[in-house]
Amino acid sequence: MWARELATKVSSEKVVINYVCPGFTNSSIDRGLPFYLRPLVGNVRKIIGRTTDQGAITYMISATGPVGWHGCFYSDGVVTEYALEIGRDFMRGF
Repeated sequence: MWARELATKVSSEKVVINYVCPGFTNSSIDRGLPFYLRPLVGNVRKIIGRTTDQGAITYMISATGPVGWHGCFYSDGVVTEYALEIGRDFMRGF
C-alpha cells in the first residue's frame, strides 16, 4: 500500500503516517449506485453499518495514537503492521 511505503521514507519524528479502515459506515458514499441497488445496500447498511461518528473516531484514534504506530494499519480497534493486501503482481495487471 502507498501509505505503508511512504511511512518507510518519512521519519516518525516529523509526522506519523498510518492507514485506516473505518469499516462499513452509514453514510451517503454509495449515492452513485444504480437505483436498483440502493434499497439493498441501504438495508444492509442500516443493519451492520457504523455511524459516521464511529467511523470518524477510527481516524481520530489513529491520528492521535503513539509514535510506535507509525506505518501501521488501524481498523476495528486493532493496530496491525499491515492490512490484508491483494498481491502486488495481481494489481500490476490493472
